[in-house]
Amino acid sequence: MGSLADELPVYSSPSSLVHLPRNLQKPSYKEISRDVLAGIEPGLRDVPVEYVKRGIAQQSQEMLAAISAVSASVPKSIPRANIPASIPATASPACPTHVLAVASASSPGSVTLIPTHHLVLAAHCANVPALPAAAPGRAAIPVVPLTVPSASTFPLLHAYLYTKRLDTLLTSLLPVPAQLLPAAHQVADTQLMRAASHHLAATAMFSADHMTRYVALVHALWKNVVALGVFDKELWQALDLAWEVVVGAVHIANGARQ
Repeated sequence: MGSLADELPVYSSPSSLVHLPRNLQKPSYKEISRDVLAGIEPGLRDVPVEYVKRGIAQQSQEMLAAISAVSASVPKSIPRANIPASIPATASPACPTHVLAVASASSPGSVTLIPTHHLVLAAHCANVPALPAAAPGRAAIPVVPLTVPSASTFPLLHAYLYTKRLDTLLTSLLPVPAQLLPAAHQVADTQLMRAASHHLAATAMFSADHMTRYVALVHALWKNVVALGVFDKELWQALDLAWEVVVGAVHIANGARQ
């Protein structure tokens, strides 16, 4: 888990933990673009976005299997200067429509290649524009550059858009046993929250140096969610929960040192 946080400049020093915001700010709501959805499938223009998401959920396992198959032949990371125009692929009903060349805004030297489905991004990310379509008749997947605040945490968010597994997301963010993490809707349960915070503080050996990586990791994921315009209620509840746990752990660690 440290490898994800090592890249991040935010909250990179113990002294910065003194001024942690109590809550993660939520941006103003933005509608998913029906024009983008209609550009993918004309019949989706008048379909409620929640119905589109339900359809994606029904196909998610098949989509993820197709992503895994394509990922096996795609390098995980390449220099930005070497981004190909497309990736060869065998056509299939659930084949990814694009490969994202994901780079961090702060370190644009290399990119991470992540196969994806345009529909999944369009249905969840209000700030992602329409992606160029593949040329007709070509057995290749177009590669599209995408700059985000944190490339290292983008795979966590991307996976969630398919699986909607909050438990997997939370345990990827925090080294806290699943049984100690409250459900996302239980943020107000102070006893559960304090138990999770205490476990995290103990895992970090009550060290501010060690706590910075978990603070940075949650904060980086939040920055991606905001930048991409993901307005998923359950995801935001999970972010609030994770932030509450890390802020509580920082307070416990600070108290233990006094």
